[in-house]
Amino acid sequence: MTVDAWGWLTLPNTPGGIVAGDVNLAWVEGRTLKKRLKLRLGRQLVVGGVARAMLFDGLAAEYRSKLGIGLSAFAGIPVERRFANYYRGDFVVGTRLFVAPSINTEVGASFIHMLDRGAVSRQDVGLDTRWRPLASVTLAGAAVWNIWDGRLSEFDLGPRWAPTSDFELQLGYRRTAPELFLPRTSIFTVFADTSRDELGGSLTWQATRALSVFGDLHPLLINGELGLDASLRLSV
Repeated sequence: MTVDAWGWLTLPNTPGGIVAGDVNLAWVEGRTLKKRLKLRLGRQLVVGGVARAMLFDGLAAEYRSKLGIGLSAFAGIPVERRFANYYRGDFVVGTRLFVAPSINTEVGASFIHMLDRGAVSRQDVGLDTRWRPLASVTLAGAAVWNIWDGRLSEFDLGPRWAPTSDFELQLGYRRTAPELFLPRTSIFTVFADTSRDELGGSLTWQATRALSVFGDLHPLLINGELGLDASLRLSV
């Protein structure tokens, strides 16, 4: 069982004070079938595939076979509105089929369907992969297709090189449709970009125990307009 919650009480000059709080996580977990089937009930975080990282209240299950083939699924109510009641018609369901023959290789296919007051807010299908051919090299990629709009909402591909624990270099290409990251029912989709392409990388180096360096450089193409995103940070 896991519980993560917070709260506070403010005592102003007026009687009664101000009380606030929330529950971040609260779930119970059990395993069966020789610990190959995991069940989790409650407020929890689902990660991986098109679910990305999402809080929901409900039931999640995952089964892993001896051959490295697995299936996960979840269903419940999305937790996106802090300090608000649930609305009738709020619902989310998703699943991911994956093949992981070793700890260094995994390929998955996933699907998610989400409703907001009965209207479709998300409906995505995607592929993701991770391969570690060498101890210092990792290759990862992901693609997400928005079923409702019939177009690609995310494509990400790139290697990561970490020859030591003090040095890491990441390169890659990423294409996103920022408006599709928002629920279809959100008014903010009107103001979001329709396309964003990035090509570049980042470097992290712990030069000494007291000095660390981080830098990144990404030429951009946003809605057909060229741009540049770059930063450099030294920490002592």
